[in-house]
Amino acid sequence: MEGVGERPVRPPRGALAELDAPASTAELAHRTGPSPAGVSPCLTALRGADLVGVHRAGRSVLCARASAAESLLAAASP
Repeated sequence: MEGVGERPVRPPRGALAELDAPASTAELAHRTGPSPAGVSPCLTALRGADLVGVHRAGRSVLCARASAAESLLAAASP
């Protein structure tokens, strides 16, 4: 996955799989291991690839899988 600027972005393990329900950056970081600051560039890259969408729920910004991500995950399943 291409990075932001010069640095490559490595997605947290299972980030797309963990977004089976919308989650904030902090929630996703808690589920996958890295800090929220480590997850944020990954989510930005996934948004740029149209694999993740975001929406506001009150004061929170929630990320959710896009339909393209659903297709990728379905194709990767045995």
